[in-house]
Order: sequence, then structure tokens, then C-alpha cells
Amino acid sequence: MLRQFFSKGTNFKIAKLEEVQKVVDMLNNRPRKYLDYRTPFEVFYSQSPASVALHI
Repeated sequence: MLRQFFSKGTNFKIAKLEEVQKVVDMLNNRPRKYLDYRTPFEVFYSQSPASVALHI
């Protein structure tokens, strides 16, 4: 999905971190039909701790 914002030849090693983070935040907060119009952020953080495979 990053290709919607960055062209195919983009070198992410030299891309501005702030710009990449802005796009990542936008994608994680975009509602998705297959998530019943919830955002990936909402789905990930709504899980109970028991359903998480790794605890640190």
C-alpha cells in the first residue's frame, strides 16, 4: 500500500523518516471494508492480552 504514495523506484533507505511515518500512520488509521470499516489500529489494539502470542 505504500506504493500509493511512493513510486516503485523509491529508496526507503534515503527517504525522509517523517514522510514515511506520516504515510504509515495514515494507512493504519484508514477504515477497511474487510475489517468491518474499522481501522487496523483499532483492530490491533482492541484484542485482549490473552489473544496476543508474545508478551514482553
